[in-house]
Amino acid sequence: MSDTKSLRPLVNRAPCWESEHEPVITFFTDDGDEWGFPFFGLLAAQYTHRDQTLALQWQGSQVRIQGPRARDFFRAFAKGSATGIKANGEDIRSVQVFLPPSPPPAAAGDKGRKRPD
Repeated sequence: MSDTKSLRPLVNRAPCWESEHEPVITFFTDDGDEWGFPFFGLLAAQYTHRDQTLALQWQGSQVRIQGPRARDFFRAFAKGSATGIKANGEDIRSVQVFLPPSPPPAAAGDKGRKRPD
């Protein structure tokens, strides 16, 4: 039977996991904005072949990347080698960030009132 010291080389963390800062992926959107999201905060990803669209879901926002090379970006992103993307009109046609709609503002007379149960 082996002891835990002999297993240490098999279970040690890879150096890429030992960074002081969480990696951030940058998206340059079609409207000129620049967004950054933590790589490890990604909740879900879906590539749709028929639309050539990649949807990346973070808490409270979704990034959509469209174009013939969106799948290539997804593969590089999944490997951790893609750090940012911007549409070029050919390979990547569009990069958009979608946020959920904001709740309507409370009416002036509603401040401090609780909602009925």
